[in-house]
Amino acid sequence: MNAPCRERTTCRLCGCSALELAFKLPATPPANALRTGVEGAPPMYYPLEVRVCLDCSHSQLGHVVDPQLLFGKYTYMSGVSKAFSAHLKQLAESIVQRCAGLDLSRQPDQPLHIIEVGSNDGTLLKHFEELGHKACGIDPAINLVGVTRDRGLKAVHGPYNPGTHLAAERELGGYCDVLVANNVLAHIDDLEGVFKTAAKAHVRHVVFEVQYLVDLLESGSFDMVYHEHLDYHALTPLMRALPKWSYFVHHVEHVDTHGGSLRVWARHIPPGGQLLREDDELLALEKREHNLGMWLPAGRPGWVEQWSQLQTKVDIKKREVQRLFHPTDGSYSAMKKVIYGAPAKLTTFMAGLSLAPESFAYVVDDAPSKVGLFTPDGALRIEPSTVLKDAAYAPDVVLVAAWNLFDDILARLRAVNFKGYVVRCFPEMRVVALD
Repeated sequence: MNAPCRERTTCRLCGCSALELAFKLPATPPANALRTGVEGAPPMYYPLEVRVCLDCSHSQLGHVVDPQLLFGKYTYMSGVSKAFSAHLKQLAESIVQRCAGLDLSRQPDQPLHIIEVGSNDGTLLKHFEELGHKACGIDPAINLVGVTRDRGLKAVHGPYNPGTHLAAERELGGYCDVLVANNVLAHIDDLEGVFKTAAKAHVRHVVFEVQYLVDLLESGSFDMVYHEHLDYHALTPLMRALPKWSYFVHHVEHVDTHGGSLRVWARHIPPGGQLLREDDELLALEKREHNLGMWLPAGRPGWVEQWSQLQTKVDIKKREVQRLFHPTDGSYSAMKKVIYGAPAKLTTFMAGLSLAPESFAYVVDDAPSKVGLFTPDGALRIEPSTVLKDAAYAPDVVLVAAWNLFDDILARLRAVNFKGYVVRCFPEMRVVALD
């Protein structure tokens, strides 16, 4: 990609060029582009709008930012959150049990060979290894590949493509049974390339988690829309698209990570092969999408209307938040306020709700890789959460941006004896007074 941002005019799933603008937010810097505070140039702002395919109903961003800018050096680490690490452990156990059970020719003690796309700091890889299986990661962030290797785990640097897949197979002894993509398919512009590469390598199982579009729309969690998230997945478009790459969805689980996600299981079945029976949970989710009116009469995708309704929810949420955090008229305007968590969603969260950075003293985060940096707009410094113990730094109000980890963060605040208000905005407004 020569330019830092380009427009995408075709659907990633079906290739159709009939895309309709359905949702638009203010332009923002890339959500994970934390700044050092000494950059000479101001941050770059890129369009943030969602378009819906009028053919297959897939939702995607209308613009693609150069992935090197987004993922070349990535600060998010999946192992920082104990809750998310526990989720990944359960995911590893589930993958091993289900995939090994489907391969009847496999010996009980024969390890699975697993490649993870977007392996981050290697947390999921480690869980696979601890279960007695062989795993290798592929990640475009050189710093995270270094972290993974330092933990004694296998990782290949680069985007997922035929070359990196082959390199990962070599690390595993020459073949791959299972390809895992945990909350990374939304980051990849060339979705077709992922499944074509897996099919060509005869990977039997592809298991991936994606944030569930239905949950995002129903909860009003618009802050999950940012440049790293190129796609917003629902089950129906995926089930229509995957068979063209000889993958067939046979099982799906609705899990609660990131405000609601789908864990999708697809099996590679060559032409003429016997399809696996779709299970009850998959059929129930298909029915749910149908009943929600995801397809309207005359074939027009209902997602367009659903995204329009999200715009209304954003306006309502903005009024709720401003009643508390408006710089001069809000209930907390005279209090010292900080933000807990510097996840990617913070950038969209601030922009979409018109939150003034100057209303907050600083941001705290538990990831050492983020401490000392500044938010992507350069306005707020990120401090370690230990500063909350210091009376000179202690705020009156903590706004939790990492709302999906609210209970975990609430426990941490209680542990440091924080006194004050803790506020969550999603999926509904919640204020907890700690004293």
